[in-house]
Amino acid sequence: RFPTTPVYIGEYHRIGGNQVEDVGLVLSSAQQYPLFLGISFFQYQVAYWKAGSERDFGMFALSSSSLGTFDYFGTTFNLYCLEPQLDDHSGMEMPSAVSNVYGGSGVDYSSLCLRSPEGVALNVSGYSEILAQSNVPKMAGFIERLVHHMGGVVNPGVDDALQTFAQGFVDGRSGGFEDLVSALGSQSTWIDYDSHAKCVASRSVQPSTIEQATD
Repeated sequence: RFPTTPVYIGEYHRIGGNQVEDVGLVLSSAQQYPLFLGISFFQYQVAYWKAGSERDFGMFALSSSSLGTFDYFGTTFNLYCLEPQLDDHSGMEMPSAVSNVYGGSGVDYSSLCLRSPEGVALNVSGYSEILAQSNVPKMAGFIERLVHHMGGVVNPGVDDALQTFAQGFVDGRSGGFEDLVSALGSQSTWIDYDSHAKCVASRSVQPSTIEQATD
């Protein structure tokens, strides 16, 4: 009835199949038949609110390790690490099996339970958590977030300067957290501070915090 209508499968996952072979076959069909646009693999995380076989679809499960807590509309929840589910038939972790078929690089599982520069506190403790990872891009992310917190903006096109600056703190040449804050306050070559600002507000603050502060 609709011979010229393109088709796309929004949720695809054959439970019990070899995901490398099965998804590979489906994607090959999408390349062969122009009206078959492809699939979206189902699904990212185990649906714990469901029961029985409905829990078999997730590529990632939640581990028992918690990275902390977060507030969602007044309710506090634990923030758990992700752990990959095994695709028994291919012998691969399911995310690796799927990314292999799609031609992607996959996920670095060793980083799943490491603290993110977007989530740590902007103080000595948060700085130490990022520093312990010896990762320059993550330190650069922490620094850029700290710049925003201080009321500044990292200028466009200065990624090399930011990475070099972050490298100095990762290898210890530039000092610790207090030295970082001091250096950012006097930095003018790749950070723009609004000289007319009368006050500074964090761009990532929770609305409830603003409500309490202005009540």
